[in-house]
Amino acid sequence: MAGLTPDTPTPTALTVHQQSRVLEIAFSDGAQFRLPFELLRVYSPSAEVQGHGPGQEVLQTGKRNVDIVELEPVGNYAVQPTFSDGHNSVCSLGTTSTTWVASRSSSGRPTKRGSPPPGWTATPPWSKLAVRPAATTTEDCGMGSTHFGFQNVDEKEKAGRVRGVFDAVASKYDVMNDLMSLGLHRAWKAYTVAVANVRDGDRVLDIAGGTGDLARAFSRRVGSRGMVVHTDINEAMLRTGRDRLLDEGLVLPTAICDAEHLPFASGSFDVVSVAFGLRNMTHKEQALAEMARVLKPGGRLLVLEFSKVAKPLEKAYDWYSFQVLPRLGKWVANDADSYRYLAESIRMHPDQAALKGLMRAAGFGHVDVHNMAGGVVALHAGIRC
Repeated sequence: MAGLTPDTPTPTALTVHQQSRVLEIAFSDGAQFRLPFELLRVYSPSAEVQGHGPGQEVLQTGKRNVDIVELEPVGNYAVQPTFSDGHNSVCSLGTTSTTWVASRSSSGRPTKRGSPPPGWTATPPWSKLAVRPAATTTEDCGMGSTHFGFQNVDEKEKAGRVRGVFDAVASKYDVMNDLMSLGLHRAWKAYTVAVANVRDGDRVLDIAGGTGDLARAFSRRVGSRGMVVHTDINEAMLRTGRDRLLDEGLVLPTAICDAEHLPFASGSFDVVSVAFGLRNMTHKEQALAEMARVLKPGGRLLVLEFSKVAKPLEKAYDWYSFQVLPRLGKWVANDADSYRYLAESIRMHPDQAALKGLMRAAGFGHVDVHNMAGGVVALHAGIRC
């Protein structure tokens, strides 16, 4: 993300790839972003506008059943999306790259080259979020072998298979969370938000944010001066979360991010959170180091993850994990394999003490461990040195 501010890179060019439905944006520092049409949206600064439809002068797209069907360049610094309901809009490149702020012109025609569209009223706070040049992603590497559940696979293969798991479960993810945990995941996340101690004006990065539970909760605490960036490496999960938040009238900056190669400048955030995502990352040490890098000194990292249960619970927990979960996944999501992988990935994840050691090695001088539900879940809260 970047905006026209003195200390951040500025957009220099855009390319529309119609066949692959991707918008490519180049920045003055060499960074490039490729954004699928499905993740683009138009945001109205007016709090009164919850969606868009025929007759509205101010538009917000990203709602369910409203998609971008065509995207045309307007000069070098703007694009005109045409929506599935027939509306169009002109979006200036000069204000923000991953969240477009614009209004529909009364004539429906493009504004002149490089100028902001009519009705421009505000610049969102995340337009000042600095970026750094894009790095090679985990899926591009594939240099060695790692585990996918109990299987030993190539690193590149793991990235694709993890993506396949979440592509498959995205639409049923929230329902399955409620069923698997008997609703306890809501209490675990609420406790995470409380421990994070987010204040008005804070900047929060939610990694592996999925369907947006933590992002929503944090956004209520940071106020109008703060910012919550909702990210995930999986487009299906991110789109599900973005649509859900938009349906609630909540617009957050949204980006596809690989946690092992975060595209944000060092010291950008006060708080970083990752809930039930770290165990799926191939190089956990690198991901934790990246989280430390983007935090300000004294910033807080919250890692909520499945962990090692207390010994008296082991037999019952194993039976539930390997006998009940796959059947539940088959019944609700028509996908037993993804939930078998979930059970296996939990067993391959570092336990409480090992993860605490990894966090300290990554630059977190103080790490507290909060066990919940007998160790089924643990919250690791670290302070960046």
